Amino acid sequence: MDKSQQLKTIGGTVIVLFIIFQIFISISDLNQDTPGIAACEFTKAYFKADKSMEDRICSSRLMVNGVNMVEKYIQEKTVEANSKGFSLWYTKDKIYDMKIEKDDSDKSTALKVTVKTKPPLKSFFTKEELEEEQATLTLIKEDGKWKVCGDLFDLPEA
Repeated sequence: MDKSQQLKTIGGTVIVLFIIFQIFISISDLNQDTPGIAACEFTKAYFKADKSMEDRICSSRLMVNGVNMVEKYIQEKTVEANSKGFSLWYTKDKIYDMKIEKDDSDKSTALKVTVKTKPPLKSFFTKEELEEEQATLTLIKEDGKWKVCGDLFDLPEA
């Protein structure tokens, strides 16, 4: 094999290794947990009144005086919908825009979340406009996972 063939082989090997390395880096990034991911997952589950938000709430905020705050929130939303003759789906909001930014006024891990929402079924009939809601979510690392504490939009207190 002459030198040009060797260089082509080495060059091809380097390119293949580089591609494999990039794929490995991309996959490892997908498995990373960050405060932003936690805030986004919590916010989506909150506006859908989805029980999965429990996974992203810190234990001190989830269980207050023996009451599961997520179950209480979903129960309140269900009662609200039932009083209007609808199921829980009626009170769920669809997120049309979400912005998450670092809150520099707080030295801890705090993210300012701004969402634009509207309930899809109700707004279809009433022609409601998007409603903007904002919260500053404080995040802590608990059991190796980022979790939301503090102000949780209007999740009920005990």
